[in-house]
Amino acid sequence: MRIKIDEYLAEIEEHEQMLEQKAIKYSRARGFSTKMPKSFFEYPIYKALNDIIIYKDNTKVMPRRWDELEIDFEDNFLRTSRLCKEKVYKVSNIHNYDKIKNKNVFIAVPLNSMLFKNIYNEFKEQIDIFRFVQISRRLIQGSGYKDHQDIHNCNTKKVIQSILSMLISRSWIDYQSWIAEYQKFDLDLDEVLSNIVRYIGDKELLELIAHLKTL
Repeated sequence: MRIKIDEYLAEIEEHEQMLEQKAIKYSRARGFSTKMPKSFFEYPIYKALNDIIIYKDNTKVMPRRWDELEIDFEDNFLRTSRLCKEKVYKVSNIHNYDKIKNKNVFIAVPLNSMLFKNIYNEFKEQIDIFRFVQISRRLIQGSGYKDHQDIHNCNTKKVIQSILSMLISRSWIDYQSWIAEYQKFDLDLDEVLSNIVRYIGDKELLELIAHLKTL
C-alpha cells in the first residue's frame, strides 16, 4: 500500500500545530515564556557526542546521548533510558565487550576507544544511523527547539520516519542543502539513506526518502 505523502505530512503538521497551541495557552496561563532560555543552546546535542550507542540488530535505535540517560549511582557504567525502557551498558574494552556482545542490549562505546575502532566495520550501519539521529536532533534544535519536535521513540523505523518527515516539512530547504548541513558533521547523507534502505528495507521509508530527494 503506497503512502500518500501530502496527506501524511498534513496530518503531522496539524498535530504539531495543535500541540503548539496547547503549549502557548498553558504558558500564558502560568505566566511563562514559550521560548527556550539561551542557556539551552550553550550545549548543542551533537557537540557533546562522546559515545556511540548501538543495538545488536536493526529494530531499535537510541535517540538520546549517554549524557542524557538516567544515572545509576551504584554503577558508573550503567544508565537507563526511560524513553526506551532499556538499560544501556558502557563498554570500552574488548574484555567487557566479549561478556555482553551476544546479548540484545544497548551498549555505549566511547568514540576515542580502541574498542570503537575494532567494532566499527561490524556495526557501521548502526553507528551511522545513531549519528544520523543525533545530527538530526542537532538540526532540529538549531532551527528553534520545541520538546514535542524531539524524537520520543526507540523503534528504528519510526525514528527514521520522524526525521525524514521533519526534513520534508522544511520544504524551503532543498535536498542538496540538507546534504551540505550533514556534511558539516562529516556524515554523507546520500550514503546513510542508501544504507537505511538496504538495512531496514521498508516501503514507506523508501517513499519518504524518494520524496525528500525531489526537493
